[in-house]
Amino acid sequence: MTMRWYGQTSGQRIQQIVFDYAMKNLAQLFRNYGIPFVVFKGPAIASLYPNPERRAHGDIDFYVPSAHFEEAMLTVRTLLGVKVERDNVDKHCAFDFQTVRFEMHYRMETFGYGPHQKYFGNLVENAMRHELPCYHAGEDEIPMLPPMIDLMVLFKHWFNHLLGEGIGLRQTADLAVAIRAYRDKIHVGTLQSHLRAVGYIRAFDTVAAMVERYFGIAWEAYWNASPEWTKEKAWDFAERLMHDVLRNGNFGRSSYRFRFGMLKRMETFARFMVHSWRYYPLAPKDIIFMLPKRFLISFRAQLQKHN
Repeated sequence: MTMRWYGQTSGQRIQQIVFDYAMKNLAQLFRNYGIPFVVFKGPAIASLYPNPERRAHGDIDFYVPSAHFEEAMLTVRTLLGVKVERDNVDKHCAFDFQTVRFEMHYRMETFGYGPHQKYFGNLVENAMRHELPCYHAGEDEIPMLPPMIDLMVLFKHWFNHLLGEGIGLRQTADLAVAIRAYRDKIHVGTLQSHLRAVGYIRAFDTVAAMVERYFGIAWEAYWNASPEWTKEKAWDFAERLMHDVLRNGNFGRSSYRFRFGMLKRMETFARFMVHSWRYYPLAPKDIIFMLPKRFLISFRAQLQKHN
């Protein structure tokens, strides 16, 4: 068991070097052509861990503002000579570069209610206009989102997965690590104002309570400001959330009955309906508007597969 653990740790360290090298080369290309970008999730959140190389990666997600997205696609396709897989269903395209899978996003997260989507998009675009913090990829500095926006993106991604597919322990640990790293760098009142504006203040209350109860990461400044719910009320839903996290394993898929094809899509949609009902009080307006949007995404995905 010790040798297996050592082998896995060594493999993750090598993976970190490979990811850093590929990201450094892509970042240099974008800088040369004046294409703004920012990395989120993956390596960016790994940089907040005490030992970043111990967090295994799947791919690298990065965002390019919509005004530069087509230029970025053309640059990647022509100058890197890679095949770009355009996803007309969701919010990104994907390509493989130097053995690393990249997902290039023109929208970071999907909201059900249009005004919520616009508000959040404006937050991200505004953050991109200012000097951004960076994480290190080898000796290079790679831009990432400022603490408050980064935490909101990570939280919203976590909640979308909770509703749509189920969420696992690894993604939940990421959220806990981000709260620990950012809690002293965020103006809580501003964060709560933004969460109210996008309809997710109750959901974040619950996540803050869950992280405190199960990860031991308290955020007293959050509860002393203006949450929607008291900590005690949020704990009721926090127990449900953690039950789902543990049921779904490390990456959120352990409780799936089907792994591929149409049956998996049907099971995913059924899970979305069940989770939407179960967690409806946490973000009622956005969940209501998300229902038809989620159905449309599934329908388009099936059409794209057959075409």
